[in-house]
Parts: sequence; C-alpha cells; structure tokens
Amino acid sequence: RLVMFANPLNPVGSWLTPEALQRVVNAVSPETLLVVDEAYAEYAAGDDYPSAATLLRDSGLHWVALRTFSKAYGLAGARLGFGLVSDPDLRGF
Repeated sequence: RLVMFANPLNPVGSWLTPEALQRVVNAVSPETLLVVDEAYAEYAAGDDYPSAATLLRDSGLHWVALRTFSKAYGLAGARLGFGLVSDPDLRGF
C-alpha cells in the first residue's frame, strides 16, 4: 500500500499542520509506505514549515520525503532532487 500527497500544496503554499499530519499517520497501517512530495517546501511562508522528515521520524511508519532543487533554485533543466527515507531498505530505489 502507498499513500502519497504533496505538502505544501502548489500553488497556494499552504501545508498540513503537525496535528493534521498526525491524523494521517494514525489512519494508515504500519505496512503502508507514506510518500510526501515536498517540492514546494521552500515556498512555504516563513520558517514555520514543519518538514515531513522531522514530523515522521519517530512515527514507526515507512516513509519517503521527496525534495527537489528545480523549483526554488531554478535548476528545472537539471531534474535534480533527493529523498529522505525512514528505512535503509528503501535507499536503493
């Protein structure tokens, strides 16, 4: 199983609160892979954006937080990004 969502949302830049993300964590089963697309994290208002890696670190779930350099750093042609993963077995993907 896979649950994937974007956070923050494009184009408005709003994001799930830590409480809302906790409700997602509580709703998914432990064998579910939770993928959070944070491509627009740098566009979130101020320094208050709660990164998925920080919020999910101790959740006990398998998760991937995806980031990119193409949006905020103008490297769209490079198609360069990275993922933070909770489980070492996911690092090969």
